[in-house]
Amino acid sequence: MADWYCPNCDFKNRDSNKTCTSCGTVRPGAAVPKPDVNEPVWICPNCSHKNSTDHSTCFSCGKPRYGDTAQSGNSTRISGKTAFICIAAATVFIVGAAVNSANKPHSSVSSPTAVTSKPSYTTESTTKSYSYTPSNTSDTGALKTAKRYLAVMPFSHDGLVAQLEYEGYSHSEAVDAADKCGADWKEQAGLKAKDYLNYSSFSRDGLISQLEYEKFTHSEAEYAADHCGIDTASEACEQAKAYLRYSAFSKKGLIEQLEYEGYSTAEATEAVEKCGADWNEQAVLKAKQYLDFMEFSRSELIDQLEYEGFTPSQAEHGADGALY
Repeated sequence: MADWYCPNCDFKNRDSNKTCTSCGTVRPGAAVPKPDVNEPVWICPNCSHKNSTDHSTCFSCGKPRYGDTAQSGNSTRISGKTAFICIAAATVFIVGAAVNSANKPHSSVSSPTAVTSKPSYTTESTTKSYSYTPSNTSDTGALKTAKRYLAVMPFSHDGLVAQLEYEGYSHSEAVDAADKCGADWKEQAGLKAKDYLNYSSFSRDGLISQLEYEKFTHSEAEYAADHCGIDTASEACEQAKAYLRYSAFSKKGLIEQLEYEGYSTAEATEAVEKCGADWNEQAVLKAKQYLDFMEFSRSELIDQLEYEGFTPSQAEHGADGALY
């Protein structure tokens, strides 16, 4: 069996997952049994965590119980792809408004101020490549709109075609405009890669996957990943710290999470060793999270922590720190 894509949100999931990690949708064809309401606990079909029957979502991963709709107030981890879909949607809305405004007489397009949490990657201005002037009467219709979009943000060829079609142009008009706009699509991929790296952390493979999701070709995405100046060791460390800000992890569990994000075992291990986490403290935090939702005996809590990847001594420390 292989990894599968969620039919609801297109998130790529592990083969072992019965529900989507991003949105909780049950995997097509998965045999997911209904819970016995008389049982004191239920096992999460996504991460195998034991949960109390009075909770509709898994405490460990936040996924709905057996495909039920998640209730508000429960903490869920948002995938990088989901976050960027939201960012992209908001950006396209802003850009679309700018383009529509720019098409009116005596109007101009101005680039929105980028909000960056990681200023380590410098994004070149896209306006340098496309010098559009309203007096250029040869640029009309879809081509005119295409160049105005490219003056504000980077696009893939197919992504620009899709955006022009959304603006009401026919497929042939959109393709013709994308073909004639003069864009260097490898350069566009590089600019998009730097935009992503200013918002979040990526492994090389994760960045390539994200660019391909934005409709860049594999060769364009690889070129961008190899020329955007990404420091995968630094990215892995930043991503490890980001995970620890939202949830408690064992060292083993955090390494596995980074590997799932596309980092090599060496990169993940080095990042986790340098992230500055106190694993005894993480065990206590994890234990307290469990106890907030259901009762555990000391031995049960130790077993649960060891299942999460904590060492026996860390699990004992976590149980004692949370219970006493």
